[in-house]
Amino acid sequence: MTGDMMEIGEGERLEAGRRRRFWRILGWLVAAGFIAGIIFGGTLAFLGEGPSAATVIPPAVIVGAVVIALAGFLYGTWRFFASIDELELQDNLWGSLIGFYVYSTIFPSWWLLWRTGVAGEPHDWVIFAVTLISGTAAYFWRKWRAH
Repeated sequence: MTGDMMEIGEGERLEAGRRRRFWRILGWLVAAGFIAGIIFGGTLAFLGEGPSAATVIPPAVIVGAVVIALAGFLYGTWRFFASIDELELQDNLWGSLIGFYVYSTIFPSWWLLWRTGVAGEPHDWVIFAVTLISGTAAYFWRKWRAH
C-alpha cells in the first residue's frame, strides 16, 4: 500500500452498497410514480377534459389501479426503510412527525373557524400540500444541518 492510496475497508464497501440500494429504490419509486402519472394523465386527457373524464372509466378499473398503486407504494416503502441506516430513519421520522403536527393543528383549527363562520370550508388539497411541504422541509433541514 502506498502513502496516497488506502485500501477500502469492509465498512466502507457495505456503506457504498447500502447507499446504492437506497438510491436505486428511490429511483424506482420516482420512476413508478412518473409512469403512473403519465398513464393516468394521458388516459384522462385522451378521454376528455381532465379528471372529470374519470367518470367514463369503469369503477372496477379505478379500484384495481388504486389497489395496485397502494400495494406498490407499501412495498416500495418497506424496501426503502429496510435499506436505510439509523440516521436516515431519524431524518424521516422527524420529517413525518413535523408533517403530522402541521396537519393535526391546521385541520382542526380551520375546521373550527369554518364551523363558527369565521373562515371558509377547509380545503383538503391545501392542507395536504402544506403537510407534505412542511414534512419535506423538516427532513431537508435535518439533512442540511448534518453537513
